[in-house]
Amino acid sequence: MDTTINKARIRQAIEEEKVLSIVTYRYMVHERNYIDHILEMYLREVGRPELQNKLSYCIHELAGNAKKANTKRVYFKEKGLDIHNPTEYHLGMQNFKAETVENIEEYVALQEAADLYVKFQFKREGRTVKIAVRNNAVLTREENERIQQKIRLAREADSLPDIIAQSEDYTEGAGLGLVMSIMMLRNLGISTDNFQVLSRNGETYAVLYLNIPDQPIRKTSG
Repeated sequence: MDTTINKARIRQAIEEEKVLSIVTYRYMVHERNYIDHILEMYLREVGRPELQNKLSYCIHELAGNAKKANTKRVYFKEKGLDIHNPTEYHLGMQNFKAETVENIEEYVALQEAADLYVKFQFKREGRTVKIAVRNNAVLTREENERIQQKIRLAREADSLPDIIAQSEDYTEGAGLGLVMSIMMLRNLGISTDNFQVLSRNGETYAVLYLNIPDQPIRKTSG
């Protein structure tokens, strides 16, 4: 991924309401900064730059989950484990985090060799900004069930403590960070009805349709 800021390319995509696609195999500081810059340009176009920090958090959470899913695929392959077998899945996850963090460059190289990417897509349609984070690792049944449960809880609960009281399963990605992302969208006045995570055609999609409110959300006292 070339992290040199191509403002002309981004500006053209925004003005012509075309899809802007960015593909990467890693997601470190340079990549995050690049995506932040793109988000800033889109939010300025629709007159809502103050949403930057919270929406940036949401996008980074989705991208981190996508990158982790890709890493899991190459890790399980290296260990000779079947990620779709529940018993082998739990066995593999016992040392997954420690080993992949310690050997991060090795696993980035394995992901690139396997063409396991993370793709960001931005598209402006009037005052709507559509953002998709995609990766080409299909969710296992267990991963999908965990994610959908968190989405339901975040949409229905009144507060984060309520969610934690209902589910303590935050041992993996797409847990508490995903819940906090959805609640941030709610608090910003952005509908989460069109937020979804699904797998199809060999890819997993996390999609945000941001119908930006015309006026900033005002804080009330008391």
